[in-house]
Amino acid sequence: MDAPDIGISIGPPGETGDELLAIPFCEGASGPEPGPGTIAAGPASGVDLASALARDGFRGKVGESAVFLVPGWRPGDSGPRRIAVIGLGPASNVTTAVVRDGAQRLASIAAGSATVATTLALLGPDRSESVRASVEGFLLGCYRVPRAGSHPISGGPAAPPGRLTLLTRDTVRPGSEGERTGEWDAARARGIVTAQAANWVRDLVHAPAAQATPEMLAEVIAGQALAESVAVRIWTADELTRQGFGGVIGVGQGSQNEPRLVEINYAGSGDPGGLIAFAGKGITFDSGGLNLKRDPDEISWMRADMAGGAACAAAVIAAARLALPLAATAVVPLAENLPGAGALRPGDVLTHRGGRTSEVMDTDSEGRLVVADAVAYLAEHHPAALIDVATLTDAAGLGPALWAAMGTDQALLDEILQAGESAGEPGWPLPLPPAYRQLLFSSAADLRNTPARGSDSTVMAAMFLREFTGDTPWVHIDNGSTAWLTYETGLWPEGATGSPARALIRFLEGRVIRN
Repeated sequence: MDAPDIGISIGPPGETGDELLAIPFCEGASGPEPGPGTIAAGPASGVDLASALARDGFRGKVGESAVFLVPGWRPGDSGPRRIAVIGLGPASNVTTAVVRDGAQRLASIAAGSATVATTLALLGPDRSESVRASVEGFLLGCYRVPRAGSHPISGGPAAPPGRLTLLTRDTVRPGSEGERTGEWDAARARGIVTAQAANWVRDLVHAPAAQATPEMLAEVIAGQALAESVAVRIWTADELTRQGFGGVIGVGQGSQNEPRLVEINYAGSGDPGGLIAFAGKGITFDSGGLNLKRDPDEISWMRADMAGGAACAAAVIAAARLALPLAATAVVPLAENLPGAGALRPGDVLTHRGGRTSEVMDTDSEGRLVVADAVAYLAEHHPAALIDVATLTDAAGLGPALWAAMGTDQALLDEILQAGESAGEPGWPLPLPPAYRQLLFSSAADLRNTPARGSDSTVMAAMFLREFTGDTPWVHIDNGSTAWLTYETGLWPEGATGSPARALIRFLEGRVIRN
């Protein structure tokens, strides 16, 4: 799918030549409160928008929308053919995240229109952040799942618009827009890079596992990195064996598709605080191995088990596109977990990178085995920060709106969580109680991959990975609840979300600002 063009205009609403004009409305005590652009849109629509909406029961609540056809409109007219209104909730609650969500909903409303203009970016506490949020939300909302086949879908969704115009005319200080045009253009560019990175992750996650093998995904990630002049190394199965990546080799040994590991290294100018290292789980398909999946409904979307690795790669590649002055690396171990003739068995002992051993009690807890190798390898480089992202569990049942985070460095954890809030991809902190370590005791190895007593959990998976981090400041993100949605939420369709790629990009941008 070709991404829509996105521009910025300081022209008045209704006079930019776009087919659809979208105006935000807020929820007021006595009815819908008009947002910026309403006065100009009134004559264009031929109706009093606020009064018409109130009569129809529109309150301006989050998720509400309405569309008006402009009476007497003819091809060639400079005004819009349709006026759309988008509810954002109470004006006091309109944050950058609300603007982003509104733009994402706008993409669905605007489907079928060739061009659309909106005043959404005039809301929120910071104009530049609202410009960026509008861009990100709109591009996320325009996403379509890549589809194979030679025939169009009957009754399928209409095509997204080809162009979005953000109206940024300053209604408080008319004529002052030129002072910040460059700043808004920069915000627009950052929004495009961030949204495109997330949508690229969604493409990778949606790819059928029969095609998206470890070898294929390594090549695709490498190609994307090389396009941005990022250094790449692909490790073969033989190299992984020689270099002691026993977790990756063990998990992948039941599949005819050999494991790979892709390492991408971005060395931007400057050194704001040292190397940032990401390790991302890249299980291209997870059957559960010999233990098999307990939930038969879960296995159908287990191609999403590489979403953490894709997000880490996307963040580093986006850092290069944004020319961030820092050094960042991503290591993505790629393996297919299948119950083949040579599959990993419960009770087997694996030797990980660095020599630590683990006893495999459950072959469906395989993600932590491959991520442990990547974390141990990165810890050898003594990075300033080490973040791993993996769909290991359901993220402690946090649901589709929150990923889980825990680690050994409170400042780093706070930094990651703040980045998630800013990106509109929030997480939630969980503890790592030292007493839980004893539950991973093994008489046959340094530790076991699932607890000896009680059920496995998000915290126990992180406790396992903690053993491979050494003294490196480390945070583990479990995106098992957010990477793939099993149902439509009203804002997001069923399927891949790209989470938490946008949060990781914000984290890297924040590192530059802080240092």
